[in-house]
Amino acid sequence: MIFDKEVAPDTDEGYKIMPFVREISYGSRGWNTLTYTDDTKYIGYTTNNDIRNGLGTLYAADGSILKRGEWLNNEFMMPIENSEFDEIINKLLSR
Repeated sequence: MIFDKEVAPDTDEGYKIMPFVREISYGSRGWNTLTYTDDTKYIGYTTNNDIRNGLGTLYAADGSILKRGEWLNNEFMMPIENSEFDEIINKLLSR
């Protein structure tokens, strides 16, 4: 039995194994960092219960970008190019 992961529904494969959040760093204006037990990291907007929701980036353990763009209830919805993403984030954080 795997204790450091949770099972979540997946429409394509029935169920998938997802890592648990190991550490949370709360930033300003809902911009947070979630570090998972597999050392992946999400930096972006989250809901009050630490679900990826809004603009954000998921990084691999080595720091490379896995997914960057729009998230909804932990599901990746739409990629956004790096330059456009940076421009949107800078506008949002400067308000």
